Amino acid sequence: MFRMAEEKNLGDSLEVGKDKVNISMLQYADDTLFFYEANTKSIFNIKAILQCFELFSGLRVNFLKSRIGRMGLSQLSLRDLQLSLIVT
Repeated sequence: MFRMAEEKNLGDSLEVGKDKVNISMLQYADDTLFFYEANTKSIFNIKAILQCFELFSGLRVNFLKSRIGRMGLSQLSLRDLQLSLIVT
C-alpha cells in the first residue's frame, strides 16, 4: 500500500546516505516506524492508508497510542502535526 502511495506522490519519504536511498518505514514485531517529511499531507495520507489497512485486515490501529517524532522541527510545529494525527 505504501509503495503505491509513494508512486502516486501521496507521501514524501526521506532520502538518506550519500546514495540518497529512499526510506519510508521500518517494521519489527507489532511496531511500525514511518519516515516521512513533516507535513500535514504526509500525516493525512499515512493515516488514510492505515485506516484502509484496518478495513482490509480487521485489525485496529490505536491512533491515541501513536507518536510523532521530529528531526529539525520546532516543538510548536510538532504539536500541530500530532494534533492532525488525532483529529483527522
